[in-house]
Amino acid sequence: MSRFYTANKRLYCETTTGTYLVHSHLHTLMDQLPPHQFLRISSSEIVRIACIKNFTLTKWGSFQVNLTTGTTTYASRRYTQQIGKAAQL
Repeated sequence: MSRFYTANKRLYCETTTGTYLVHSHLHTLMDQLPPHQFLRISSSEIVRIACIKNFTLTKWGSFQVNLTTGTTTYASRRYTQQIGKAAQL
């Protein structure tokens, strides 16, 4: 799995084989996932650290997160400090 994200009030898991509906809540899921393998990048998204290709700082001051799967997503400013720490790993 490369990421978990919410859309239309539902939680999805994106993998290399497809996107699947998850019957849980994002905050509950974050508590169950190993913190050294997953990173919360916004209030609606968690990404697997191993799937992060790189970060790009946008002109608005937020991070663009490019995944190895080809997916591009954006992190909220609220999580900038956590993402900065992860980028140094």
